[in-house]
Amino acid sequence: MEAQTFLDSSALTCFIDKESVVIQVGYNEKNTLVLIEVIDSRNFSLGPITHETKALDFTFGFHTNKVVFNVISFLRNLVIIGLFWLALYNPQMD
Repeated sequence: MEAQTFLDSSALTCFIDKESVVIQVGYNEKNTLVLIEVIDSRNFSLGPITHETKALDFTFGFHTNKVVFNVISFLRNLVIIGLFWLALYNPQMD
């Protein structure tokens, strides 16, 4: 699956659009709910994150890594790569 991807160092984890994963890879219920706090410290209006993907291959440049994405429904076929992944793999970018 290919998707438009955004790197966001203010997002603590990785997210994927629900509509994309339902068709392509499916998802599972999370063991614990995750609350999202938006930029002005309010809770995310769609509620907590309840589902996640299995570990998916994520390719950036010449590197492929396994990433579990939190599934949310407002991204409109997008993927967000957050701080966790950026800190772990420290990619070199211009």
